[in-house]
Amino acid sequence: MGTQKTFELKSLVEEEAWNLFENMAGDSVKDQPDVREVAIKVAKECAGLPVALTTVSKALKGKRLSTWMNAEVRLKRPYPVNVPEILSPTYSCIELSYNNLADEELKSLFLFFALLPQFDIDYKDLLKYGFGVGLFEGIDTLKEARYRLDSLVSNLQDSCLLLESSNTSGQFYMHDVVRYVATIIGSKYRNTFAMGDNGGLKAWSDVDSLKRCQAFSILGGDIDQFPDEMECPELRLFLVSLEDRSLQIPNTFFQGMDKLNVLDLTKMQLPSLPLSLLLLRNLHTLCLDQCVLGDISGIGELKNLVILSFLYSKISKLPSEIGSLVRLRLLDLSNCSELKLIPPNVISSLVKLEELYMENSFVQWEFEGDLNDERKNANLAELKHLSNLSTLEIQILDANNLPKDLMFEKLERYTICIGDVQDQIDSAHQSSRTLKLKLNSIFQLEFWIKMLLKRSEDLHLDELNGVKSVIPEIDEEGFQQLMHLWIQNNGEIKHILNLRTPIIAFPILETFALKNMISLEEICHGKLCSTSFKNSRVFKVISCEKLRYVFSSSIAGGLPLHEEFAIKSCNNMSAIVVKEEEDGIEDGDVILFHQLHTLVLQGLPKLISFLSTKDSLMADCGEIITEGNQYDFIYNSINIEYAPPKKSYNPCIVSKIF
Repeated sequence: MGTQKTFELKSLVEEEAWNLFENMAGDSVKDQPDVREVAIKVAKECAGLPVALTTVSKALKGKRLSTWMNAEVRLKRPYPVNVPEILSPTYSCIELSYNNLADEELKSLFLFFALLPQFDIDYKDLLKYGFGVGLFEGIDTLKEARYRLDSLVSNLQDSCLLLESSNTSGQFYMHDVVRYVATIIGSKYRNTFAMGDNGGLKAWSDVDSLKRCQAFSILGGDIDQFPDEMECPELRLFLVSLEDRSLQIPNTFFQGMDKLNVLDLTKMQLPSLPLSLLLLRNLHTLCLDQCVLGDISGIGELKNLVILSFLYSKISKLPSEIGSLVRLRLLDLSNCSELKLIPPNVISSLVKLEELYMENSFVQWEFEGDLNDERKNANLAELKHLSNLSTLEIQILDANNLPKDLMFEKLERYTICIGDVQDQIDSAHQSSRTLKLKLNSIFQLEFWIKMLLKRSEDLHLDELNGVKSVIPEIDEEGFQQLMHLWIQNNGEIKHILNLRTPIIAFPILETFALKNMISLEEICHGKLCSTSFKNSRVFKVISCEKLRYVFSSSIAGGLPLHEEFAIKSCNNMSAIVVKEEEDGIEDGDVILFHQLHTLVLQGLPKLISFLSTKDSLMADCGEIITEGNQYDFIYNSINIEYAPPKKSYNPCIVSKIF
C-alpha cells in the first residue's frame, strides 16, 4: 500500500530565492522592518525551492507580524514520517499554505484536485463533481455554483497552488509536488485516497481505511479485478478511470456505498448497469464517460440524479427512462458520435435542465411539424420547454429545421452550429458564446439567431448567400461583443463593412479571418470611428481574388496591439495598406505596430509595396528590399515602422513572398 514517486527539485541560490520571495510577498515585507526580519527566516526554511517560495509568500502576503511568526514556528516542526526527506521542506511549506486558505470550501477544493488526473483538469468536471458532492454550501443552481467555483479556483491560483493550462482555456493542473503533498494531507485529515500510477496508492486500501474513506479515486495502479463488494459506508465520491476495458464490475460492488453522491466510471465497458448501482438513492452525479454502453435503461431508477454525463461514449440510443429524471440540471452528450436516437419528449421532460451539451453528437432532429405519435426522434421544438437553460451546445445540420419561436432568455454560454459548417480556417480559440452558421439565405436567420448574433464572442459565417455586406446587413450595431470573426466561402459579399455614416465596429475584436471570398472588393467601404478594431491582434486573408489592399492607413494607425498579419493567395493584392487623402496622416507621420511579430505574405504576384495610395496603387510606392531572410520596407512618403516588443520575437517572418 506504499507510495512511490520520483521528484526532480531544483533550488535557487539564496539571493535569487529571496528576490523571488520578496517580490511575491508584497509591500509589507519591503516596508515593515519587523515583518521583513521574520520573512527572511521564513524564506530560508523554503530551502530555495521555487514551489515552496511561491506558495508560502502568497499565503502570507499582507498578513500581520504574528501570522509570519507563527509560520516560522510551523515550518521548523518535524515533518510526517511518510514524507520523503527530499520533500520535507516543501511539505511543510505547502501544508502551511493549505492551512492559510480562507475557508473550508477552498481547502476541500484543493484536496479535491489531488483525486483528479495531474494535468488537463477540466472546469466542467470540477462543476460536475463539486455540485454533486455538495461542495458549494447553500447553492441550489448550477449558475450560482459556477460563480462560486470561479471564485474558489481564482483564489487557489492566487495562492500558487493551482496553475492554468497554457494550451487550453478552462483547464488546470497542479505541480506534481503540490499534488503529492495534497494527497498526503487528504489521507491524513480528510480520509481521501488516490490510487494510481503517478503517485498515490498502488493497491487497494485496507478494510479499516475503506470504512472511513470519504473520497476515493482510482486512476491506475495494480488492479486486475474489482472485489464483489466494497464496504465504504462514508464514501461520498468515487472516481474510476482505467485503460483496461475488460475489467468487469460485479453486480454487488456498490452495496456498501449508501452515501455515495458522485460516481465517475471512465473508459469502462458496461453491457448493463450493475444492479447495486441502481440502488444508490443519494447519487447526484453519474459520469459514464468514454464508455462502451449497452442497455442502460435501469438508469431511470436514480431519481435524485442532478448531473448525467456520457461524454465521448459509444451509445446509439438514449433510453426513454432518462425522461423520468426530472431533477436533472446538466446533461452532457458531447462527442457521442454514434448517438442516433433520442425518443420524443425525453428532452422536453427535463424542465429543470440548466446545461445541455450535444456538440459533435446527435443531429437526427425531426421536423417540428411532425405529429407526436408519428415521431421516432426528438425535435428542436422540445427546447422550448427548457426555460432554465443557461448553457447549450448543439448542432443542427438542416437549417430548414429551425424553430421560429425559440426564446433563450437565460442563455449565457452557447456553441450553436447550424448547417454543415467546415472549419477550414484555424480557429483554436474557445469562447463562451460561439455561433457557426452555414445558411443558403439570409432569410433563414430567425429572430432568436439574430439575438444570439449580437451577443456572440466567436462567429463563423460559411457561405450565407443573399448579402452584400456583413455590417449593416447582418448586424447594423457593429458586433460590439465579438472577439473572433471567421468568414469563408462566399461569392456575393463585396464589403465586410458598407457604411453610410461612421460607426464603432468590432471594438473588442481580436481575430479577423477571411477565406475564399471571391467577390470581396474592400474590407471597409466608408468611414469608421477611430476606436473600431482597436483590440485587433490577428488578421488573416486567404484566397480573396478581387481584394487589392487590406486596410486604409487610418485603420492601420489604430492597431496598436496587432501581432500577426497573414495574407495569402490573393492574386490582385497590390498593397497591404493604402493611404487616403482624408485620413489626416501627413508625410513623415509614423504608424507603429508595437506588438507585431509575424508577417506572412505568400502567393501575392501583384504585390509591389506594403503601402500605396487609393487613387493609384502604382503611385507613391516604395520598394521591397530583400536581405537574406529579412525584409525591410522602404517608403517614399509615410513610414510604417516596426517597434519590436521586449520579448525575443523575430521582427517579421515573411515566407515565400511572391
